[in-house]
Amino acid sequence: REEAAALVHDPGAGTVPLTPVMHALRRRGGDHRGYHQSLLVTTPPGLTAGRLRRALDRLVAHHPVLAARLDDA
Repeated sequence: REEAAALVHDPGAGTVPLTPVMHALRRRGGDHRGYHQSLLVTTPPGLTAGRLRRALDRLVAHHPVLAARLDDA
């Protein structure tokens, strides 16, 4: 069986290959519902929360693995 991640935002989208972090979580075992990655970035002056949200939404829409979750089924 090929390991894959189910997409949260579109259950009909199917599966995508696991990322290296997802492989590590699978090897570790246990409850992985609370895992998050974060990144600190510097934004340009004047960037509004709404504009940032729209940009992030477009990014996730273009790269659906960013909205993936592990499915242990």
